[in-house]
Amino acid sequence: PIVLSLVVMVPIFVHYFKQAQIEVDKLPQIIAHRSLNNKNAAENTIQALQLTSQDKPDLVEIDIYETADLEFVVFHNGTLVEVANIYKRPHDLTLAELTQITFTDPSSGIEGTIPSFDAMLDEAETLGQKLLIDFKTYKADSPEMVDTFLAKYQSRLEKGHHQVQSSDA
Repeated sequence: PIVLSLVVMVPIFVHYFKQAQIEVDKLPQIIAHRSLNNKNAAENTIQALQLTSQDKPDLVEIDIYETADLEFVVFHNGTLVEVANIYKRPHDLTLAELTQITFTDPSSGIEGTIPSFDAMLDEAETLGQKLLIDFKTYKADSPEMVDTFLAKYQSRLEKGHHQVQSSDA
């Protein structure tokens, strides 16, 4: 009787366990937009990621742009004028130039520096924080931008279960 009970019950248990797992995976996720939480740091900065990850969101959304030297920075705006009074786009400057810029977050008034995507990804991995990477595009981006990005980061993104999105078809 015990063996017969197990033969009947184990498949039923496995079936309902799998169904429950599917439902759990459908739960809403908490995503911290631009790494912000209570405007406690300048958006899209290492400091914002560190502070926001303390609250354990499912994902921290960041924005990235390609630079003039075909690297990637974490930055939201299409130009630097509003936050740093520099009349350039992220694509017009090199990674070294962009990461030296101090900007002021317009919503919080807090200053921050533009991080490289490498630095942000390194910090996310250290914190065990998954990222939602929003690819920002500009007409002057290199035609190989996506291929370059994937060649450099795909294995790390898959390993960390990070997500990538873009509003550019």
